[in-house]
Amino acid sequence: IDGYHVEQISDKVLNVAVPKATGLNHLFNQLSANQIKVVSMKNKSNRLEQLFLDLIESKPVIASS
Repeated sequence: IDGYHVEQISDKVLNVAVPKATGLNHLFNQLSANQIKVVSMKNKSNRLEQLFLDLIESKPVIASS
């Protein structure tokens, strides 16, 4: 699927990495065009965990002596 990293986990499970700049609508349109029906989905990463990691990565580390 163009614009997404897709990993097939099993016959009925896909793992799709969705870039922040890209919404889910385009992904669902492409899945539908390929006759793939989405019956459920879950976010792989915890939002609070991701927010924490984003904050840590954006701040410089200052070493104290």
